[in-house]
Amino acid sequence: MLGKEGLNWHLELTQCSSHPISPQHTVDDLLVFYIPSKSDWIDSCEQVRISGFTQVSSFNPY
Repeated sequence: MLGKEGLNWHLELTQCSSHPISPQHTVDDLLVFYIPSKSDWIDSCEQVRISGFTQVSSFNPY
């Protein structure tokens, strides 16, 4: 489960053993966060990089 303390949202990744699926990704699979404050956005990007993620260009320019 992913979220931020004090905010009214979370992201939960689940699994169902009685309904297995084969994960398949496409170039258009995105998880989008709209962060209104530029400084919060910059801080968030830095935390993602520190966590080991790599920035890539999206397939679609939007």
